[in-house]
Amino acid sequence: MRKCLFPLLFLFSSCVDIPLQEGPATENVVIPYKGLEPGAVEQESAHFRLRAYSSETARKYSDLAEQLYSTVMSDTGLYSFVPGNPYEIIVYRDKAEFVRKTSSPEWSGGITYGNAILLYEHDRYPAILAHEITHLIFNEFMEDYGRNNYFFINEGVAVYEERKACTESDFYYRGLVDSQVRKAPISFLQMMSYKPLGVPAEVEKWYAQCSSVAEYMLKKEGGFKFYIFLKNLKSGKDIDAAFRDAYPGSWNGYKELEEKWLSSL
Repeated sequence: MRKCLFPLLFLFSSCVDIPLQEGPATENVVIPYKGLEPGAVEQESAHFRLRAYSSETARKYSDLAEQLYSTVMSDTGLYSFVPGNPYEIIVYRDKAEFVRKTSSPEWSGGITYGNAILLYEHDRYPAILAHEITHLIFNEFMEDYGRNNYFFINEGVAVYEERKACTESDFYYRGLVDSQVRKAPISFLQMMSYKPLGVPAEVEKWYAQCSSVAEYMLKKEGGFKFYIFLKNLKSGKDIDAAFRDAYPGSWNGYKELEEKWLSSL
C-alpha cells in the first residue's frame, strides 16, 4: 500500500465522471479534451495508452496503471473481461494546465472522461489512478457509459481500490466508518438511490459506507461471486435476484446483506 500526501477534502471530491454522448456500448467515445503541448511522449502498455511530458513520468504512471488494473481485475473477478481498446491516460504538467484544458473545477485531482483518465503530475496519483481505473473497467463491463447505473457499487469498489493503493485514503475512510457509519448507518435503500451531490459531510459518509460494503462483499465471498453478481445486474435482473443467484445461502437480497454487513462493523 502506498502513502499519499494530500488534503482530506480531496479524498471525497477527486472523482468526477463526465458523461458523453451515448453510442453502442462496445465503442469507445470520442474525448473532447485539449491535448498536451508539442514534445510530449507516449507509452503504450497492454491495457493503456499514456501521454506525458517526460519518458520517466510516462513509464512511472504506465507501470502503476498496469499493476492497479491487475489488482482490480483480480479483486472483482473480471480478469476474463477484455476491454475493447486500450484506455487513455493523459498526464498534464500541473494543475493550471489540467484545469484549463479539461474545464475541471480547481479542487479536482483527476477525472474519468469517456474511456480516459485525465490528471496532472502530483503526489496523489496512485489514489486517483486506482479509483478512476476501477470506473473505466466497471463502466465498460457494465456498458454504462455516463449513465451511472449501480452508482453505489461503482463508487464503493472504486474507493475500496483507492484505499488499497493509498495508506492515508484507507485511514481516512476507516475513520469515517468508525466515527459516522457505525453510529448511524445509511439505510441500504437510501444508499442505493443516493447520488453524491449534496452536503459534503453526507457525501463523505456515503462514500465511506459504499466502500465498506464493497470491501465486505469482496473479502467475505470473493471476486468470482462478485463477477456473477455484476453479470446478473448487467443482464437485467433486479438486485435481489442478482444476489440470490450469485450468493446462494449467503445473501438472498440486499436486506440480508445489509443485516450481515451491519453485524460485521
